[in-house]
Amino acid sequence: WVSSPHYFCEILIYASIGFLLVHVPEGWRWLQVTTFVTVTVGYSALQTHSWYTSTFKGAYPAGRKALVPCFF
Repeated sequence: WVSSPHYFCEILIYASIGFLLVHVPEGWRWLQVTTFVTVTVGYSALQTHSWYTSTFKGAYPAGRKALVPCFF
C-alpha cells in the first residue's frame, strides 16, 4: 500500500505522544518536534518512492503511495 510504512508509523508515534503531552506546560514544543519529523520524513518518503518507481519500473505496483495509504 505504501513505499515507506515505517515512516508512516513513526509519524503516528510522534503524533500520539504529542496528543498525550498537549496539556503539559511545555507541550507546544512537542508540536514543533512532530512538525519537523513529519516534514523531514515526508520528504524522505517521497524520495524513496521516486527511487523505487524509477529503479523497479515494471515490477513496482503502480497504485502504491509514498507515505499515507490511499492518499499520499
